[in-house]
Amino acid sequence: MLPSLVAEDLRASLTSFLGTTFALGDDDVRAELERFVADPAHGVFRGPYVRLRLPFRPADESWRGHLDWSPAGFRPHRHQAQAWMRLASRNRQPLPTLVTTGTGSGKTESFLVPLLDHCRRNRGQRGIKAIVLYPMNALANDQARRVAGMVHRELSGLRVGLYTGDSTGGDQMTDTAVIGDRYAMRADPPDILLTNYKMLDMLLLRSEDVPLFAGAEESLRYLVLDEFHTYDGAQGTDVAMLLRRLGAALGVTTDDRPLGAITPVATSATLGGGPDGAPALRRFAETVFGLPFDEDALVGEDRLTVDEWAGTDTYGPVPLLDEVTSALRECSSHAEQLAVGRRLFLGSPAANPGRAGELLRAHPLTRTLLGLTAVPRPLGELAADLEPSWGATSGQRAEAGRHAVALFLALLSQARDGDRPLLGVDVQLWIREVSRLLRRLGGVPQFRWHEGAEPEDGSRHLPSVFCRHCGRSGWGVVATAGGGHETGAVAVWGKSVVDPAASRAWIYAPGEAGEGSTDVVWVDPDSADVVPTPTSRHGSEVPVLVTPDAQAARDGQCPSCGRADGIRFLGSRVATLASATLGQLFGSPDIAAAEKKTLVFTDSVQDASHRAAFVESRAYALNLRALLHRAIGHNGCTLDALGAAVADGARTPAERYAVLPPDLREHEVFRAFWADDGKRERYVTDFVARRMAFSATLEFGLASRTGRTSELTGAVTAHVHVEDLAAVVDRALTAVARHDLQLTLDGVGPQRTAAWARGIIERVRVQGGIAHEWLTRFAETDDRHRIWGGRPRREGMPAFPAPRPGQTGRPAPRFPTAARRAENLDLVVGSRSWYSTWTARALGVPAADASRYVLALFDALVADGALVRLPEARNPVWQIPAGRVLLARTSGAPPMLRCTVCATRFPGPEIVLDELDGGPCQRDRCPGVFSVERSGHDYYRELYRGGEVRRIVAREHTSLLPAAERVALEETFKSAKGADAPNVLTCTPTLELGIDIGDLSTVALTSLPRSTASYLQRVGRAGRLTGNALVVSLLPARPLELQRLTDPLTMIAGDVVPPACYLDATEILRRQYLASLFDRHARSPQPGRTRLAKDVFAGGLTSTSWLGRIVADARANAEPYVEGFLRGFGDAVTKDTAAELGVWAGVGAEGVPGFERDVEAAVTAWVAEGAELDERRKAVDAEIARMRALPSLDEAGERDLRRLFGELGAVRSTRAQRDRTYWISALEAAGLLPNYALLDDTTRLDVGLWWTDEESGAHESSDEQYVRGSRTALSELAPGATFYVRGTSVEIDGIDLGTSRNPATVVRRFCPACGWSGPGGSASGCPRCGALGAADAGQVLTTLPFRRASAYASRELAMRDDDTEDRRRTRFTVVTTVDADPDDITAAWELADYPFGAEVLRSADIGWINVGPADRGGATRTIAGQEVATPLFDACTHCGVVPAAQRGVRDRSDARHRGWCRQRREPSTTAWASVALTHRLRTQAVRLLVPPIVVADRTVRTSLRAALLLGLREVLGGDPDHLDVVEAADPVPGSSERWVMVLHDLVPGGTGYLGRFSDPDRVRDLLAAALRVLQACPCRSEAVTACHRCLLPHVAPHLAPEARRDAAVDLLEQILGQWEPRPIDTIRRIVVGSHDTPIEKRFRALLLRWAKTRGAAVTTQATTHGDRATVQFPQAHGSAVWQLSPQVRLGEVQPDFLLTSADTEVPRIAVFCDSVRWHSSPQTNRLADDASKRAGLRDQDVLVWAVTHDDLDAFALVLDGAAVVPPAWCDEAVRTTYGQVARRIAAPGSVPPADLLSDPISMLTAFVLRPERSAWESPAHALALAFVRGAATKQVDDVDGLLWAELTGEPGPGPGRSTVAVPRSARGAVVAAELQSPADVRVWLGVDDRDGRVGTPEQVGSWKDWLALSTALQFLAAGRFHAHTSNTVPRGGAELVVLPLPWQQVVDVSEEVIAALVRALAGTGVPLPEAGFEVDDGEYQLDLAWPAAQIAVVAEPDDGREAWLAGNGWTAVPPDVAAVRAALTPVGGP
Repeated sequence: MLPSLVAEDLRASLTSFLGTTFALGDDDVRAELERFVADPAHGVFRGPYVRLRLPFRPADESWRGHLDWSPAGFRPHRHQAQAWMRLASRNRQPLPTLVTTGTGSGKTESFLVPLLDHCRRNRGQRGIKAIVLYPMNALANDQARRVAGMVHRELSGLRVGLYTGDSTGGDQMTDTAVIGDRYAMRADPPDILLTNYKMLDMLLLRSEDVPLFAGAEESLRYLVLDEFHTYDGAQGTDVAMLLRRLGAALGVTTDDRPLGAITPVATSATLGGGPDGAPALRRFAETVFGLPFDEDALVGEDRLTVDEWAGTDTYGPVPLLDEVTSALRECSSHAEQLAVGRRLFLGSPAANPGRAGELLRAHPLTRTLLGLTAVPRPLGELAADLEPSWGATSGQRAEAGRHAVALFLALLSQARDGDRPLLGVDVQLWIREVSRLLRRLGGVPQFRWHEGAEPEDGSRHLPSVFCRHCGRSGWGVVATAGGGHETGAVAVWGKSVVDPAASRAWIYAPGEAGEGSTDVVWVDPDSADVVPTPTSRHGSEVPVLVTPDAQAARDGQCPSCGRADGIRFLGSRVATLASATLGQLFGSPDIAAAEKKTLVFTDSVQDASHRAAFVESRAYALNLRALLHRAIGHNGCTLDALGAAVADGARTPAERYAVLPPDLREHEVFRAFWADDGKRERYVTDFVARRMAFSATLEFGLASRTGRTSELTGAVTAHVHVEDLAAVVDRALTAVARHDLQLTLDGVGPQRTAAWARGIIERVRVQGGIAHEWLTRFAETDDRHRIWGGRPRREGMPAFPAPRPGQTGRPAPRFPTAARRAENLDLVVGSRSWYSTWTARALGVPAADASRYVLALFDALVADGALVRLPEARNPVWQIPAGRVLLARTSGAPPMLRCTVCATRFPGPEIVLDELDGGPCQRDRCPGVFSVERSGHDYYRELYRGGEVRRIVAREHTSLLPAAERVALEETFKSAKGADAPNVLTCTPTLELGIDIGDLSTVALTSLPRSTASYLQRVGRAGRLTGNALVVSLLPARPLELQRLTDPLTMIAGDVVPPACYLDATEILRRQYLASLFDRHARSPQPGRTRLAKDVFAGGLTSTSWLGRIVADARANAEPYVEGFLRGFGDAVTKDTAAELGVWAGVGAEGVPGFERDVEAAVTAWVAEGAELDERRKAVDAEIARMRALPSLDEAGERDLRRLFGELGAVRSTRAQRDRTYWISALEAAGLLPNYALLDDTTRLDVGLWWTDEESGAHESSDEQYVRGSRTALSELAPGATFYVRGTSVEIDGIDLGTSRNPATVVRRFCPACGWSGPGGSASGCPRCGALGAADAGQVLTTLPFRRASAYASRELAMRDDDTEDRRRTRFTVVTTVDADPDDITAAWELADYPFGAEVLRSADIGWINVGPADRGGATRTIAGQEVATPLFDACTHCGVVPAAQRGVRDRSDARHRGWCRQRREPSTTAWASVALTHRLRTQAVRLLVPPIVVADRTVRTSLRAALLLGLREVLGGDPDHLDVVEAADPVPGSSERWVMVLHDLVPGGTGYLGRFSDPDRVRDLLAAALRVLQACPCRSEAVTACHRCLLPHVAPHLAPEARRDAAVDLLEQILGQWEPRPIDTIRRIVVGSHDTPIEKRFRALLLRWAKTRGAAVTTQATTHGDRATVQFPQAHGSAVWQLSPQVRLGEVQPDFLLTSADTEVPRIAVFCDSVRWHSSPQTNRLADDASKRAGLRDQDVLVWAVTHDDLDAFALVLDGAAVVPPAWCDEAVRTTYGQVARRIAAPGSVPPADLLSDPISMLTAFVLRPERSAWESPAHALALAFVRGAATKQVDDVDGLLWAELTGEPGPGPGRSTVAVPRSARGAVVAAELQSPADVRVWLGVDDRDGRVGTPEQVGSWKDWLALSTALQFLAAGRFHAHTSNTVPRGGAELVVLPLPWQQVVDVSEEVIAALVRALAGTGVPLPEAGFEVDDGEYQLDLAWPAAQIAVVAEPDDGREAWLAGNGWTAVPPDVAAVRAALTPVGGP
């Protein structure tokens, strides 16, 4: 493979694929989509990235002096030789070694050769000499085969053993197997033992395995940990302690060497990256092995330098770019391109790979390229750097440069250095899936990604949809109540899943609009509102066709073509792109057959299963069309001959295998067709031919117009042959006329009649009316059973299930019938049938008469033989003989018909095109006509024309498969023997490790792993043999992957984080110490052999019992045993931890030690469980005996007796299974022994599939069990979920509720406020938090600890569901709870002056409660502070089925019960239980009380949680994935809402990792570590809120939009800035006030919460200052759109928020969130600055809103349902007066007066819904008058002076002429109101801000009134309101100037500069000016104008305006009184 050329081919083919796969009807849309996906900056491709790898440095001969043996002919690399010399044992002690080299570097040989050499040298010594530990059995098994071959060839006599849980084998070595017999290994220990760490643990624990270690204390020299990077976190801690137990068990531990003389070795292909990697890795190794690793211990890759490899001489031609481009144009294959490359670059076209290698080594471009690609570089960036003359000057030249570099890379790929590759060439191409695609709402198509930047032009983009049938495209919206539409993308996508009935498609319809169609609806592109008509002929409104109603939406009906299941969101998901990628790679003639195999990695076992089935199904569909095309032949053929031609034309077993549908390949009959055994009978071929004929019938009939079919792509034409169409038409028309002389076709010529007839006959064909023997009875009877349950399964006929609720079914062929009604057939008669409407349009006859023409035509076609009437049908039914369907290949770009209106394409041969050209469109109701046009390029057309079978056999390889099945898959994948051998394995990380799966050139990833180490492991599987590797990463559109897409090099060439572990982990130490006690006992003189748990627990802890002897011995020897256990830990375990372990173990204990209590508790629990089972058995036995003793039993009694026998069997089975439990497993489950898997409880899924044996007709079934972790299973295996495994998808519909005597359900009462739950009996409240709501009956739920689920289905239906590109996912509502007993608090602390603290819990109950599907509604309950809908799972108490989880089931009465369920016979309304599924984990935890802002703002909450996880990884190192963080309510009486972040262990009982956080300094380190990463993250300067380098890896995908780096930084800085910890007994002592929350966050959260209560859709987008929220109200609120933007600068002012309406006529609103501390306190007095800046904003027509914490408190109560409380600034008198005045002077259209008598936020919400400023002026005027009435007045001219005097108490101004009232608000704000008349009142508002007064309680109250009144009174007419502080009141005694009303009106509408000018001019006698006068048809506006004099005043310069004024006789003057008066004087001014 030449990866550079293949990657370029792949880019081109996928671009073409994405441009054509949707068959879009609009050419411009298709072209724009193709341009968009290929866009280098924003499209789907990144890369390809290229890296060249120089050869490893060969070793010199110095290593030979260290070894006595090495593999014959093996030439080691230098790094291998280095490892050999360190590990060699000849005459010396081997040295600790870490081998960290890349994949394919021979790391196994690095340690294996010296191990074998040592064993060979010491083969006479008895005992194990080396132990090699692998992390997985599969890896151990694989390596065993490799070792067996090496030993067999050269080292006979050496013994290697494999001891794992699933290993089997003989007692002798063979060439393919090592020793697997454990008895043989115990009798004679092997030289090398291959095992895994879990098995090593068991070998130490079991006395029967002690002989295996005989002599090992002397012989054991090496201990190897392979894949070292997997030993991370708690698992690494467990393994580190296990190794110390090994040393202790062998008796070799010393103070400084836990393993004594045993040499530790670790190998991994992925460790040590980055500058700190090597030291960190060595520290990790020292922790694990317990001894130093010096710098030389790390053996890494050692590659040649460029100079060493290439030498100093360079020569070789460098062609011009145009030369390369010109030569490549003539090439059609990679071989031809290579020939061109050799000629242009090497001057030797015929150079073989070896000679080419010599020439390329010396070529100057090679040296340059090696320097450029030492780290991966994008191919597109290399050209100019590689050769300056190749630099891009245009897009076309850039593309040419790419091709030239790719060609040179191809030469390097093919070149050889002897038998090795010349260089390693790695090429990595990243591709994002095409989803979340938005399209501009308008006539010109434009696409963008949803997560991309908003368009600069402000255009609206909506989700893009298309119809898969007709190709029309448009936009997706959601219908809302009241007839409106929601257009937010997230809402549209979400509703399509949870409420498809609300989805609507807007199909762009310019053609219909041009024809004046009444179906067209017009949409305003700016507002997305539906408008009655366009504003003008050239208006911008968009014409669309709309989904008509909810039912059509449910059916996915296209509003254009009317076909169901048509509307899709435009895009291709990962599965589809993976299929297309594999199709291109495996179909390429340029890739050798042996290289057409790959691994497809994913992180989900279910994704692996789904994608294997999907890829194979998609490959089959494409292969079938290629085979059909090939079988048609050059001369064409008839449809009836095609099936046999396909069957006979399948030339090889692989092609025969590909011919068959995936579901038939293993069918007993059809398997013989492809199995290469020569036993195929003719009837088998006949069966295949019949199935192929049926497939062809569908392809050129029913399915011919859906998808990328042979016809629609233009690869094949099909039509019904009529001998003489003109004669047939004439015969039909004559017949009609003969029967009714009035029916004539005057003026209708032969062209129209021929088009009419052709349209009808082709309609019959494309509706599926083609004859096939499998369809005859169906057509005759209209009985779908004939093609569904009653079809001939044995012959391979596929099923056509009918649609059901929730199931689309499969469309059935529709044969034309003359019946009046039919269920499945196509009606011909009737005025509304398609045939009648088509005839009416084509011939111009009335629709009522059309049926006669149609029936006459059918009769004529029957006479011709083109149709056949079915004789057995009750009503006339017709079909087309398959022999009359003619098929022909096309060439070039074939012509097609296309509708002039709807753009529907109609393919066909020339004769059909001629007949239909100019005829009406076949789409019903479409007014367009057909015209011929030439088709464009089509990806699929060329695919089918190739006729090549792309052999793709895909299988899943996951942990769900049994080990034997996985091994068999690996073998067949490697060998590629057999037509059914898989060449694609869709796999999980199980194959990313070093399992040998053969040589690969290509690896694909369909998701990115979390770590760089895992990524490098996966991509390293390719290119090991050839040196050429192609990696294709297909990224789902999840936030983390999309962030990585912006910078792929962080993954491709990122640093690898070394693992880490922590030996001071208390709980792990305890379990490992207990294990060491069992180790000791196993090696005691009389250990007593035990196997079963019942034997261990039987005697309890008595002195003679097995367990009792161990406990007694441990208690008696506690001190030496603990000292011995800890001897190998050194200072890795602190003194405090060691002392704690000693106390627990009984050192110095006076009472019963802790370890004994733990063991005793486990024994008690085991005995109690057994006793309970015995009691159940006895009770059932007694009941059976009682019933048997009765004289007789009626039918009910007999049934009850049978049920009792069933229960007895179940109890016995449970007891027997329990008694068979292995003792170590039982002790692990009890938490006494180490659990290396770190698994919580498990849940089992029972899957039953049934089918009918095709040969015998017998009913067959299969039963499989699959186990998942219970936390995962809570959603994955819940009823309603779909589970994918082994190529099937089964819908889970059952749960195990237990039995009536032993129910598995538990009734529990849940606290609504905190995480407590308890027994469901009566309660007076919550015992934890005191919440009285816990006593409510609604808080009691029946819960089911989720341990078992079931699914039973037809195998056929389970295997059908492989045609959807994404697996079905059901969303469930899962509530998380956290509860802990106060006695379990071990430490707690708080910060002195900040609401933050922590408490460490030795045990906490973490609970997860699945209350049902998220989209099903249900009763609303509050659980643990979360209000949720709880539909629950309504299950049958007998069999456990959940009707709601069964598709097509409406209610309980329709439930499909299990076969043994009594409800099948005796339905009962009481035999049902509604349950919640639960899982509980008791483990260690740390509760962190979070500041109130975290409660108020989900963004901060999400960001903090992610930051905590980030910090954990920073301080612990590695990836401690056994730790997690959940959020939980933590209410305390008297405190505001409190939440905690709970750091907890996922391991039952915990690991001890979290105990460190009892020290506040450790928490500070965690927070500081997270803060350092966040502050340094490069995304701080990028236009993103968080990225893959900081928070996103720690956030669930659906919460990613809420993760903000800046929010986390702000909060962490606040916490760390207040760090003053002090101890407390519990964090419940910390009382939190609501005003501790940052006011801005609170305001935003409350406002958006309110908006959502009004049905608004809220979307957010990140900005540099926080999230900008867009709020779109439903039509009920005018479809208004508002935007809330944080920190927008308005000139010199920056309000906290700017609220803007999409309606530009609505004024902007500046919101200021004012807290006392930061605005009106002695420390911070900003009142004067606030007043000045806000006055300036009001002068600019910006509304100003000020809110305080009190306002937020009031509004929060309103949101919670409380009534609006009158504001504090008004007393009863003002309220009463205001009401009276407001009612009296209310202007028409004013808002209700009460809107002003509310808190400011309630007032704001009222304004948002009614944003007409004029509507608020009248109430504001009434409010001003209310203050004036009854207030004391003064006569002054200086109102400002009066205001200042009232504020300060200083003497006021002298008397004057104006009457000014000076009332005060309720809390002391000064109001100065000058009343000239009832219609003219002016208000000055003041507050005292003098130092010494600010911050006093009285001043704070008056300040709050001042803020609130300023908000209310700003609606007074312009110029009539002023707000001041004592420091901003104008001073100097300026007299009050009262202007005449006309002059005042000009002042009121003018800016301040112009207003001042007007005031000055008012008394000078100049004429009254006009304000805002427009000139030049409105192009320019003048601040002031005297039009008669043509005098203008303009404040700001404008060159265009001034030029216009000068050119039109106007005089422009500045805003200066003298200048104005001078200009006006000549025309009569003074």
